[in-house]
Amino acid sequence: MRYITYIILLALAQGLLFDKIHIMGFATPLMYVWFVIMLPRDLPHWKRLVMCFALGALIDTFANTSGLVMTSLTAVGFVQSYFLELFLGREDETDFKPSIRTMGFWKYSFYALCLVALYCLLYFGLDAFTINDIGYLLMTAGGSGLITYILILVIGFI
Repeated sequence: MRYITYIILLALAQGLLFDKIHIMGFATPLMYVWFVIMLPRDLPHWKRLVMCFALGALIDTFANTSGLVMTSLTAVGFVQSYFLELFLGREDETDFKPSIRTMGFWKYSFYALCLVALYCLLYFGLDAFTINDIGYLLMTAGGSGLITYILILVIGFI
């Protein structure tokens, strides 16, 4: 039930607030990526994928992006547990929840940076669907990724 609440609140926040923010014309905060970052280690893989798919579908409905968010978020949800394993040992507890408190600042920040960067590259790469204008692709992915990453770290401290 808690995850359903997160999905609804993040979709509403993105659709009503964050999609209206465009810093310097190309950087938009994509705060729903935080949902994937904070998913616990012991969550079954199929449940992780269904929740990422549902959140992506909801945001696609708000933003009219025809499956871009859903595809990118589901792909990042698929690799999230593998990235988490890179920063944790197999001997760590199974019900581990990623946060700054549990992982430490440096591990959590690098873990979050990897997932945000992967999401932004997937999303903006699929959106452009070409590498003809690689500068614009890197500028939008980098700008949105940076602002999203900073906001996720701020949320991590709260």
